[in-house]
Amino acid sequence: MGSVESASTGFEDVVAELRVELAGAVIAPGDAEYDEARRVWNGMFDERLPAAVLRCADEEDVRRAV
Repeated sequence: MGSVESASTGFEDVVAELRVELAGAVIAPGDAEYDEARRVWNGMFDERLPAAVLRCADEEDVRRAV
């Protein structure tokens, strides 16, 4: 099983690839708008930290994201 560091690097690679491929926004930890973008309406789940938040611009973005 890989280390936490290697898993983190893998997510960074995927986020970088999504930023190139998607027309919509890809918001990741470290981006200024990340905390607001990851927030959900139900405050019970505020501690969840996704690897990225995707704001798909169209159906093609959704297809690529999935």
